[in-house]
Amino acid sequence: MRIAKTTDTGSVGDVYLLSEEFMLAAGAFERDTADVPGELFIAFRSLPRDYGRRSTVRYSSAEDVLFLDLAIVEENIATLTVDEQRNLLRAELTDLIGRGVRSRTATWSTVQRRQLRDAFDAMLGGSTGSPPSAGPETYDASGP
Repeated sequence: MRIAKTTDTGSVGDVYLLSEEFMLAAGAFERDTADVPGELFIAFRSLPRDYGRRSTVRYSSAEDVLFLDLAIVEENIATLTVDEQRNLLRAELTDLIGRGVRSRTATWSTVQRRQLRDAFDAMLGGSTGSPPSAGPETYDASGP
């Protein structure tokens, strides 16, 4: 299964950098799910509470894509350390993939659904806190 992402983040928090960190393990995810058809597309968003955006999961059988749309409220992460934000994103993404693999319209077998879940969990667990490409002035894995 192919994996791709997009981001829609503001200046609050480290959601963009954490999305890059999670995607460092995308190659392993794709190898582990090579016999699962389709694509996993993740939108990482951190938006003001006023926008009222909620996280959603949708499977498109026409496109053969599982969409995970993660929406984090900026006000909820403003005071969190990078590690706390990472843990929050992991928990939210774990919930979303759990909902996604239960899609009744997806044609995946039970084994393929388990492969998706296991590979996604491994991808999230592989996030080590190492910055993908940012300097220490923009990314501090040790927190404040």
